Amino acid sequence: MAITSPQKSWIEVNDKTCQIFGYTREELASLTWDKITYPEDLPSDVTQFERLIRGEIDNYMLEKRFVRKDGSLVFVNLAVGCVRRSDGSVDYLLALMEDISERKRAEESIQNLNKELRLMLNAAEAANRAKSQFLAAMSHELRTPLNAILGFSNMMRRDPHLNPSQRENLDIVSRSGEHLLSLINNVLEMAKIESGRLQLEMTPFDLIDLARDVADMIRPRALAKGLQLLIEQAGDLPRHINSDEARLRQILLNLLGNAVKFTAEGSVTMRLGYAESTPPSLRIEIEDTGAGIAPEDQQRLFEPFVQFGEANACSGTGLGLAIAQRFVQLMGGRIQVESTQGKGSLFSVTLPVELAQADDVAKLASHAKILGIAGDPSRYRVLIGEQPGKNPLLARFLSELGLDVKLAGDGSECLRLFQDWHPHLIWLDGLETARRIRQLPEGQNVKIVALMDAVSGDRQRDMLEAGIDGVVLKPYKRDQIHECLARQLGLSYVYQQNEAAENAEPLTLTPAMLATLPNAQQEQLKEALRHLDSDRIAAIIGQIGETDAALGHALSRLADEFDYPAILNALD
Repeated sequence: MAITSPQKSWIEVNDKTCQIFGYTREELASLTWDKITYPEDLPSDVTQFERLIRGEIDNYMLEKRFVRKDGSLVFVNLAVGCVRRSDGSVDYLLALMEDISERKRAEESIQNLNKELRLMLNAAEAANRAKSQFLAAMSHELRTPLNAILGFSNMMRRDPHLNPSQRENLDIVSRSGEHLLSLINNVLEMAKIESGRLQLEMTPFDLIDLARDVADMIRPRALAKGLQLLIEQAGDLPRHINSDEARLRQILLNLLGNAVKFTAEGSVTMRLGYAESTPPSLRIEIEDTGAGIAPEDQQRLFEPFVQFGEANACSGTGLGLAIAQRFVQLMGGRIQVESTQGKGSLFSVTLPVELAQADDVAKLASHAKILGIAGDPSRYRVLIGEQPGKNPLLARFLSELGLDVKLAGDGSECLRLFQDWHPHLIWLDGLETARRIRQLPEGQNVKIVALMDAVSGDRQRDMLEAGIDGVVLKPYKRDQIHECLARQLGLSYVYQQNEAAENAEPLTLTPAMLATLPNAQQEQLKEALRHLDSDRIAAIIGQIGETDAALGHALSRLADEFDYPAILNALD
């Protein structure tokens, strides 16, 4: 506490005030309070002081700094009032002070810490943006040549003059390209998961084909290690379901690939089951006879970039199981693991699924080859705005259909050809050229399709502003190009007709037809069907056809359509 005069001098101070300022009473008596006030805080204090003297306010409070005798600053919480004479003039002022230096220093420390945290957060966000930009750039650079590899290998596989060895080699090239694409997608998917931008794409697909395809991709690695790769499916397993095919494929590839990687001898088994619960659920089990996982490691099994086991057995990014778990959770399912060291591991996945509708099943079943466009295709002019030297695959797809196609090497040439040639549709790999076309006369009439690596929320807004009519993601396939052309130009296609299939009688297979088979042969066929071993199934059906041509024909037609459940139901 202190008493001061209207002239700002100290009249009386207590011991606490002397302690706060570091002065003695005698030293303070020779000073005025404005002389030891920190200069930056003086204007506000003087303003309030003068208002108090004039009687405009009864008292005031503020936080301010004083300069101590040793030159250091002290923060005080100040409350000032006054005592007046009978004529209204101020006799003296009473000031109460609380030393709040410790609190202010703590607040400053927190503020400094917040500043540092903001700087660190800004740096992290900048690094994350740089990572996203890097991934997007690398994705483009990798996908462009990969698009050509996959496209041309698939095109060559359609050549009817290929011998079995050439076809097998092309199959390996195609599968390897698809695997490389999955690795690229692996890293990009993890980035999407981290940023919360991952979305499901629910479509109808053939579950049995998917399982066979995944097994065929993993089988060479299993055979190279001398492992048995077995597939078991429940008799009531639906063939066509509605789910996210790409995510489910990745889950199976990651789990099955890991099982083969960490199994030195024995077998790896994939089991597929179905439960008519609410909602219906698909159950997947991947069991191996490998080294097993220690209990302490099982707690960290699904963390990103975590790897276990011997160094020479753990090649990869350490993202497979983390991505599989995130996908399972995103699809509303759950994943569990049971493992015993020295005996093996069992990964089980339960996913809610929907059965595909009849119309969707019919569409999946009709994979007739497109022979061409109905009518005169040459009346459709199509301009490709991507650099033709980098990827001629799209031009090949379009030329095969008989369309009138021209290539533009850059944006300027694309604009010139648009004005001179007036195409019906333009394919572009950049949005700036699309914006410039839309600003030209007749620029609103042409269809523009973007060829892109990925489409984010920001990218979607950019495409809408640029006037893009459609998008095809790289690496694209022939079916995607056909579908896009039909949607944008209203094309109709001429399909290759399969007269034998059209004129064939409906498939009928009864238990009575199979009852004539020897029990051993029935059991062999059951085992082959449950393991989805197509080679063994074909061999057994061939043996049956030698003694019963009609039964062999019926079984062959069902096997060709991969309708294994129908055969199993008849056998059971």
